[in-house]
Amino acid sequence: MVKIKKKVTLKPKEFIKYLLDLEETEFTLYIETEGGYNNLLKPKLKTENYITYNEKEEAFTLEVEEEVALEEITEDTVIKCFYEHTKLNNYLKHKNVPISKVKSDLSEEFWIREGNTMTLIWKDGEIID
Repeated sequence: MVKIKKKVTLKPKEFIKYLLDLEETEFTLYIETEGGYNNLLKPKLKTENYITYNEKEEAFTLEVEEEVALEEITEDTVIKCFYEHTKLNNYLKHKNVPISKVKSDLSEEFWIREGNTMTLIWKDGEIID
């Protein structure tokens, strides 16, 4: 299994459920009172993800990490971390980009580290089956 990133769009209720399920999310609710009445709720949120909100569609868009089987990876899959071996015998580390964005005429192989092993995922211009 390989960790990848993908964009998802969530409606507000789904978004709140997603955030509450994350262990690393800090969620604090501040209540301001005026004359003894609770009249304003101000949630403060800390998360590692970049989040956008589309008012017209009333939806949040964010990147989430997901584990997928190697067979599901394409050149357009955003991969959390992988390595490139070039024809000049250099090794380059790439993070959070698809292979299609970094491959060049000098690209020879792309590898993913799974635990203590390296797995070849791209060679000779195509994804390995």
